[in-house]
Amino acid sequence: MAKAMSTARTTPADGQLTRMGVSLGSPAYMAPEQGAGDPDTDHRADLYALGAMAYELLAGQPPFGDRPAHAQLVAHLSERPVPIADRRADVPEPLARLVMWCLEKDPADRPQQASEVLEALADASSVERLRRTGQHGARPPAGTAAGAAAGPRRRRGAYAAVGALVVAASVGGYWYSTRTTAGTAPGPDASLVAVMPFAVRDASLNVWREGMVDILSRSLDGAGTLRTVPPSTSIAQSPERGDVATATALGRSLGAGLVVFGELSPSGKDSVQLRAALVDVARGAVRQDVNVRGEASRVDALADSLALRMLPSMGSGGANVMASTLSSMGTASLPALKAYLQGQQYYRRGLTDSSRLAYEAAVAADSLFSLGWRGVASIYIRTGRESAPEAHAALGRAIRLRRGGSPRDSMLLRGDSLRLALVRRAPAANDALADVPGVHALLATLRDATGRYPSDAELWLELGDAGYHFGGLAGVADSVVLRDFERAIALDSMVLVPYVHAYGLALRTGRLREASRHARRLARLGPANAAPYYVLQATLLDSAPVVTREARALLDTLPARYVAFALQEVRLAPEATALALAMAAHVSSRLSRDPSAADSGDLGRAVPLARAHRGKVVGGAPPLTFGDRAQLTVAGLLPAERVLVEARALLARQPADLLPAMALFAGARDTISLKALVPAFDRLDAAARAQETTRPAVSGVIARAYLALARADSTAALRGLLALPMSACGGIPCAPLTTSRLLVRAGRDADAARVLDRALPSALAQLSAPLLMQERAAVAERLGDTATARLWYARILAQWGQGDQPTQAALDAARSGAARVR
Repeated sequence: MAKAMSTARTTPADGQLTRMGVSLGSPAYMAPEQGAGDPDTDHRADLYALGAMAYELLAGQPPFGDRPAHAQLVAHLSERPVPIADRRADVPEPLARLVMWCLEKDPADRPQQASEVLEALADASSVERLRRTGQHGARPPAGTAAGAAAGPRRRRGAYAAVGALVVAASVGGYWYSTRTTAGTAPGPDASLVAVMPFAVRDASLNVWREGMVDILSRSLDGAGTLRTVPPSTSIAQSPERGDVATATALGRSLGAGLVVFGELSPSGKDSVQLRAALVDVARGAVRQDVNVRGEASRVDALADSLALRMLPSMGSGGANVMASTLSSMGTASLPALKAYLQGQQYYRRGLTDSSRLAYEAAVAADSLFSLGWRGVASIYIRTGRESAPEAHAALGRAIRLRRGGSPRDSMLLRGDSLRLALVRRAPAANDALADVPGVHALLATLRDATGRYPSDAELWLELGDAGYHFGGLAGVADSVVLRDFERAIALDSMVLVPYVHAYGLALRTGRLREASRHARRLARLGPANAAPYYVLQATLLDSAPVVTREARALLDTLPARYVAFALQEVRLAPEATALALAMAAHVSSRLSRDPSAADSGDLGRAVPLARAHRGKVVGGAPPLTFGDRAQLTVAGLLPAERVLVEARALLARQPADLLPAMALFAGARDTISLKALVPAFDRLDAAARAQETTRPAVSGVIARAYLALARADSTAALRGLLALPMSACGGIPCAPLTTSRLLVRAGRDADAARVLDRALPSALAQLSAPLLMQERAAVAERLGDTATARLWYARILAQWGQGDQPTQAALDAARSGAARVR
């Protein structure tokens, strides 16, 4: 790499590093795109070269041996190297996998940044340590028995050499990529201000280190033509020490023309001194120094005074913005402000319980504090409880109490108002089909906000979260929502929240490598008790389609509840069939050795469920619940007669368990059983309403719809199902398979597509999911939407492709459909 760069600097190339059609570098280590003279070659070629050098260190020869130079180039373009594990079996699997990942032909399939290589290397070390020592913790200290058992010195030396190479080359590649990016970035924006965390000279002032960023950023945003870099972005990208040099570098990296840094220190009894400097990034010099002193109980007022003194020096092109009003934090209570700022700091680190307590302390100290109430509401939203009355009350107070505020806060406030209206909305007639204009308005508001503040990680998170919860009502694809979360992550990689949904969405869209990457970050950033689970998921996803030795070690040693949940979550990805079946087979062997683990975390049920989800149901009666068996029967994978006999026996004893069986009763034209279910479900609904549950009680309405269907009155059945509010069925259309089939029968393909699009993302883990996919693909084909048809035909084949004989009819139909829309 160094030789290639040196040659490039001495080769005339019209100011470019490489001319089109010219390749640089040693053929043994040259990336395919580099060998082809691709003008878009970037830092990922360095990561390929890293993989080639690591391969040679471990295997004793380059990926394609000692072939002549031209043959090496052709091989890099067209051949896959022999897996490193085949050349040297004692290389730890995670290290071997990392080397081969770097050697992917397509740059998009390699690590995208050097930081990913470093993370993968850290994970490889952790997994290898677990395999050798059985410990998840840190490396044993030198001199201990565990440390002495680490393996022969020669082997350690080889692995250490590879590790050193990975680190050195990764850092070099990262430096080169950032250097290239910085060299082409636009100049700093004279109206954009970044505030660095302030140095604090006493532990009692720690809350103000990041707190000053929050206060000053909110105060200055919208003052005249000024805009501020979002606090989370400034905090994430600022170095530990603030001075003119680091402020200038930060401003250039963020595109900000002005940067504020400073310090807060005690100054006598009950007083503090606030010093700050305003740096002109273009000149790399201080434009103004400010020094203010005041009461320790009024740091917020000192911050406002600081901002007012700096405003005249912040005018773009000499324009005076002194008359501009500063935005207040909205409270005169120091305890409330300190608690809120502490909550913000906890929130950025994903500590939801701690941040909730801090926000609640803020509103307890000042019940009129709008930002505090918004913080309380945000915790309910982030933890999936936005429908709770407490969330509605907190968000309502935040909206009512807000006065003034920065333009950014005003946009967030409008988004909050629209979100609150959505969660409070009354169900529309034909709710499963109705347009929800508020969703379009919410998404448009947040897209406008990210357009105005493109480097604001919090706004991208808000947009992603709105898309995750409401985007299905507006036809927003999961892949679009995933990009919004990944934009938030790119801007601030230390905030936990976006990784949670990004991980699930990557699984749901079949992006196993991305899901693994997010799982690794969740293991690092999340609570310590969840880290082993995410390490397990990352290791499993990296090992797909097989279960590697490291993955088997984790499946054998981690608590059964983690293993059961891993089996459940992999059901979100139809593309992970081979991995899911391999996991189920290995966990079955664990249960045969330790039958007591079956009841822990419901692991005994998780294994047959994982197999049944992939169409493997023949060969004995698996220990599934009645509801599981009913779903498999609806999917055509079990004989209906046996399950119907079981269902009729439950009529008198456990009618509440029969909701999944109503489609079976209707299909068998069993009006007697359905007539008996109607009053039974009415009584259950009445009991639920008496307990004031938040979800509408509609079991009786569903039973009447299926009774109409059993009587061959499909019009009445469809009318009854469409009348059900989606809030009664987890936010998706009720009985989506039956409803969509009735719509198709009525010649309403477009309406059937809408019902299925709203249901499928949440239904992928259900046992009958392939039937929903089949309906969606067929509807798309009839509507001429070949791309959607191809997608769902392919996903049926992926999920049931290794299924038993009962899946063959569905697979044959999917293969025929895929051939038609190819």
